[in-house]
Amino acid sequence: SNLETKQGLAGKNIDEMLSAEISANTNIVIQTGGAKTWRKHGISADRSQRYVVKNGKLELLSSEENQNMGEAKTLTDFLVWGQNNYLAERNMLILWDHGGGSVKGVCFDENYGFDSLTLTEIKQAFKDANLKTKYDVIGFDACLMATVEVATTIRDYADYMVASEEIVPGGGWDYKAIAESFSNKNDPIEIGKDICDSFIEKSSSDSHAAFTTLSLIDLSKIDSVLNELNKLGNDLSDMVGKNNEFSLVSDSAKRCEKFGYDNVFSGSSNMIDLLTFDEYCVLEDFDAFSQAIDAVEEVVLYSVNGGDRNNGGISFFYPIEYNEREINEYLSLNISKGYNAYLATYYANVPKETISFLNKGSVTPNGAFEISLSESSAKYLSDVSYLLIEKDENGVEHILCSDVLNISADWEHL
Repeated sequence: SNLETKQGLAGKNIDEMLSAEISANTNIVIQTGGAKTWRKHGISADRSQRYVVKNGKLELLSSEENQNMGEAKTLTDFLVWGQNNYLAERNMLILWDHGGGSVKGVCFDENYGFDSLTLTEIKQAFKDANLKTKYDVIGFDACLMATVEVATTIRDYADYMVASEEIVPGGGWDYKAIAESFSNKNDPIEIGKDICDSFIEKSSSDSHAAFTTLSLIDLSKIDSVLNELNKLGNDLSDMVGKNNEFSLVSDSAKRCEKFGYDNVFSGSSNMIDLLTFDEYCVLEDFDAFSQAIDAVEEVVLYSVNGGDRNNGGISFFYPIEYNEREINEYLSLNISKGYNAYLATYYANVPKETISFLNKGSVTPNGAFEISLSESSAKYLSDVSYLLIEKDENGVEHILCSDVLNISADWEHL
């Protein structure tokens, strides 16, 4: 993608592969595409090409008409070709590029309007490939892909997954270390740990290193996390439906560990840490939280970060920033019945008017400014923000202060 066009980052990772000392029976095969410009190794931006690393050199195997790297069929063709020609005792697949999390997907093709592989397309690609064997490891050298939804999508096609909850620095993983580990070790867990450790070591010189994360996830144990997500969805429905505590849930999501962009300019990636969210929402129920801890610890075999994160190693989609298209796309994944029911009720199947004003603003006898809402509005009220503005003698407005109110607080006793 434009990671290569602008900075030549794919080529630099290929250089790392070429510098690796690997055994003769280790094959590294690559499919290129998705970028408007390739800066090294004679790779064409107008063709879909396949290469093999041999004796420290990049050997061209085929060159075909350009394919959209964001289409399921492109991935299916590569998977089938790889197993037909390079079937081995141990196999690892890495998807390299931008990543956008559970809804936006991965592998954004610059030549096709930045079309990406959604999780639905990834699942279809593997289904159509009808692979003879599982991969030992599927890795995502891409941002925001260490999620419950991604792990669930690929659980039938690999034993382990390596991915990051957070944004991955442009330099990506250390492919020299990865290639040598894979060539010399038989245990996929040890290989996965090497991927994590070498990534942190490589990114330690990057200005964003303190926020980097990487997790090794046991895909055979993902059902335990899905059970917790399902229970969490049911708990959220109870909290909002019975007690009108939507704002409390929303506040929990905003306070927990979030990943990716999260600011007024870019909005939110809507990818948040499952463990810390569960902690904020069910802290009063220690048994429920301890079960969530057990489930995450069971599935996340190894997790590293640059030192400034309180993350559990696996995230999930929560619509902190409302986006109807994203929510409907997520619901179509059918990851969790309980969690889907919560999202459908309070984010998808909502009335046209969720917030209804009884009083849009008046001054009380004691000089306070007051607004009031209908009781039903509480089911959809996330937060209240305000600006205090003063007009000068020329009619120019000046913002004196602003704030976002914690409407979940016990205001009667503050």
